[in-house]
Amino acid sequence: MILPSPDTLNREYLIKIIEFYGFIECSCILAFLQTVCSKNLDAASYRFIHEKLKECLHNHYSDSCKHYFDELKKLQTEIEYILSVFF
Repeated sequence: MILPSPDTLNREYLIKIIEFYGFIECSCILAFLQTVCSKNLDAASYRFIHEKLKECLHNHYSDSCKHYFDELKKLQTEIEYILSVFF
């Protein structure tokens, strides 16, 4: 497993993952990434995205389709790692 860094978990990477999902929380993240963020995110941006991902998973996650959410859960974990190590 390659550990994430702010360079690898940049705006373009996040957009690529999140745009697959049609949830309102993901739409909020996309709008935020596309209008507010520069290529490399700061701690506040990662925190906002983390909270929206947490909200999305809380509202929509289901054991019956848990594999559908694998990328969002992985992204949430990667952001937690970045926040704990880099900021």
